[in-house]
Amino acid sequence: MLITGILALAGCGGSDPSASGSAPASGTSAEMPSLPPPTPIEQFCTGTIPSAITQRQLPAPGGPSLNSAWLGSGKTVAVLLHQGDGNGLCGFLFYADFLAKRGIQVALLDLCNHGQSYCLNNPIADDPAAQG
Repeated sequence: MLITGILALAGCGGSDPSASGSAPASGTSAEMPSLPPPTPIEQFCTGTIPSAITQRQLPAPGGPSLNSAWLGSGKTVAVLLHQGDGNGLCGFLFYADFLAKRGIQVALLDLCNHGQSYCLNNPIADDPAAQG
């Protein structure tokens, strides 16, 4: 489910690549609790941040959002999941930049309750396979 949405945002599968991914997964935004927006990558991550990186919030199956970052373009898409050290997707910024410079579109993703992604449905948050 989520990986399909990521690929649609990346322009694969015939979906609109300009979709922002900011709409709630189901229901209206009034039903979802509000959380502060994530800290910009430039402030959250340490080290060198690729200049062309774009941060997006994706609706999470357990609401309200998954933090993602996008870099590069091309028909091939690499999806890099968070690291387990609390820094989330930050640990893959160098590799994402490496791939993007070689014509690969990169989607970096923090799954539920990692990095700056939050899910309120604990069964979903505890089951990474259900998030994809």
